[in-house]
Amino acid sequence: MASHPLRATAAEDLLVGRPLTAKAIEEAAQLAGNPARPLDNTDLEHYWRKRMSRVYVRRALEELAGSR
Repeated sequence: MASHPLRATAAEDLLVGRPLTAKAIEEAAQLAGNPARPLDNTDLEHYWRKRMSRVYVRRALEELAGSR
């Protein structure tokens, strides 16, 4: 989440060769949220928008793993 596409390479590296367990998904979501730089052009708080980047990554990985 930034003004341009942003890869979460630390999260990618963490997941390579690992099964998508709940622990791996949570760790990857945390790592993916670290480089997120939400724009300051909305009414929502920066903290909330940064947190949501982790939530969306976690949900996407859970869906991919079939646990949602």
